[in-house]
Amino acid sequence: MREIFVGSEAIASGRLTEHELRRWCRALYPDVYLPKAASPTLRDRTEAAWLWSKRRAVIAGVAAAALHGAQWADAGHPVELIAPSARRHEGLIVRNETLAEGEVTKVAGLPMTTPERTASTWAGNLPVDDAIARIDALLWAVRFPVAT
Repeated sequence: MREIFVGSEAIASGRLTEHELRRWCRALYPDVYLPKAASPTLRDRTEAAWLWSKRRAVIAGVAAAALHGAQWADAGHPVELIAPSARRHEGLIVRNETLAEGEVTKVAGLPMTTPERTASTWAGNLPVDDAIARIDALLWAVRFPVAT
């Protein structure tokens, strides 16, 4: 089993007992688990972060770019989320921002910022060299219009 899951849901459904959860699984975030034998990937941590947000957050930044297909994403990079009533947690960057209609898409069943919104955020918030490198990698993965 490599599945990321909510521990309380697994116990409530009878899939696991509390003892099995403690013995065979480890928490990535509060009440979000992965089997102990697995090494979490960026994709695993991204899904876990979304579950931790009670399935309300929108994935952004490097995690969104990686799910859009950008190859450069560092597996150890914090997962960025956009969520109302943003709470802080280690390994996460959580921002309370407003997203316009059309700035959210789904990839692999997870809500995330569109490539355009991801690039726009980087362009406005990162040093120029970092923004250019990230946007270039994202453009290699997914073609989208760039305003000049």
